[in-house]
Amino acid sequence: MTLLKLIIGFIIALIILIIVPLIIIGAIIATLLIFLFSTPILLILLLLLLFGFLSVGRGIIKILVGAFAFALILLGAILLLMILL
Repeated sequence: MTLLKLIIGFIIALIILIIVPLIIIGAIIATLLIFLFSTPILLILLLLLLFGFLSVGRGIIKILVGAFAFALILLGAILLLMILL
């Protein structure tokens, strides 16, 4: 039983160690893309493209695209709030 708990804990730690850097990389790429594509139409097209990619891929690619899309949506919302206020 202790060995099973150890294996489960190791797997969870490994998943966290993989996902967190991907979210950080996605946020950095999203920030750069927001500065590059600062017009709203291009941002909307980029988001639609990302949602199209979310249905494609397996495993780590899907996680990377998901983190990237999440970071882009979050930063886009912050940018929109800054423009409105």
